[in-house]
Amino acid sequence: MTARRLHVGQVVLSSIARVPVPPHLGRTVEQLGDLLAFASATVGDSLPPQWQRRAVRGSRSPMSEGREDHSDRFFSISGQRQAAWLVLDPRRQPLARDGTATLQYRLPVLPAGADLAIAARSDAALRLYFVFEIARRLIPSRRLLFFSLGPVNDGPRVKREGSLCDIRMDGTSSAVWKRMVVSPASVAARDCGWEDSQIVAVAMMQDTDQTGARAEADVRALTWRD
Repeated sequence: MTARRLHVGQVVLSSIARVPVPPHLGRTVEQLGDLLAFASATVGDSLPPQWQRRAVRGSRSPMSEGREDHSDRFFSISGQRQAAWLVLDPRRQPLARDGTATLQYRLPVLPAGADLAIAARSDAALRLYFVFEIARRLIPSRRLLFFSLGPVNDGPRVKREGSLCDIRMDGTSSAVWKRMVVSPASVAARDCGWEDSQIVAVAMMQDTDQTGARAEADVRALTWRD
């Protein structure tokens, strides 16, 4: 992720802060367990229920679609020379700070030539990220924690710059479903030095604007447990 994109990330934070909360978003903690709400989704939907799309400034948005393969229902995100984030705003029923997220995913196509540790080639077929709000006396401060999936050939696995913290997780192209379990608040405290923060948004992102190469990612589950 380049300094230019990190600057864009500042815009991401302010944009997410303005995402309206749909009036039907009042769900119970149990219902919040399935953040993709597949029970309410339909094959062919462009987004999971209650999620919103935000194209990165200057870029077109990748395609996304709900699909079904035998007994598997999943969302597919694919694009080339594109970048966007898909956002869920859970602030009406906030996620517990010490909760755990589980992502089930596969990466059929990684952007050719990408390397998360090289600024000019730091594209990712899939990023999972969380927006934290840190209370301050006058103005709350928002910070962004990325879990980026893709090649990391060399360089640090954690990069912190300003209000963004990128956890680079080595990923390979595969048609096999994989599972990632993370505790965002614990990672934020350990690797980013952020304490006493509340999660105010959850999002997924795909960006191929650096390499211009094609990418494809499938997500069949994103769950949250307190």
